[in-house]
Amino acid sequence: LQYPNCSMVVPRPSRAAVLEIRAIRERLEGYAAQLAAARIDAARLERLARTQEALVVARRRGEPRRIMHLNEEFHFSVYEAAGVPVLTELISTLWLHSAPTLILLFKPEHISRYPLEAQNRNNLALVRALRRRDGERAARAVSAEIDLGSRVLDQIMREIGWDAGGANLI
Repeated sequence: LQYPNCSMVVPRPSRAAVLEIRAIRERLEGYAAQLAAARIDAARLERLARTQEALVVARRRGEPRRIMHLNEEFHFSVYEAAGVPVLTELISTLWLHSAPTLILLFKPEHISRYPLEAQNRNNLALVRALRRRDGERAARAVSAEIDLGSRVLDQIMREIGWDAGGANLI
């Protein structure tokens, strides 16, 4: 909703809607990773590995904004390698719908609850699967990361009373 003074209000999706979007993302992003395993080139694989290394550093330093930026760069590099632009567009749209909850997940008071080492393991498993051209394992690595984030996010949303209009997002 846009108001005359140019301010905007973005409606907060229900907890159920957030979890539905994440379930859809899990399927689509897993599919994109599976396709990427057959199509990704060596140069993109090397950039992906460097981005993952930068993510590890950002996580250790506790830099939420940098983590979010690098995480998006990492994943969309994979999805673009799938070579299906409409799939990448759909995933991008779902990420936009997920933005308020991603911000919530990476807020300083919540970031320590997100098992970053598990996220590192999932990303490294994705890189390994892509190097081996193993589409099934690539899909599982992406799905595991989204599932992990969904479980943590659901717990946080319950605790803050998300559906009751609890804590401010930003």
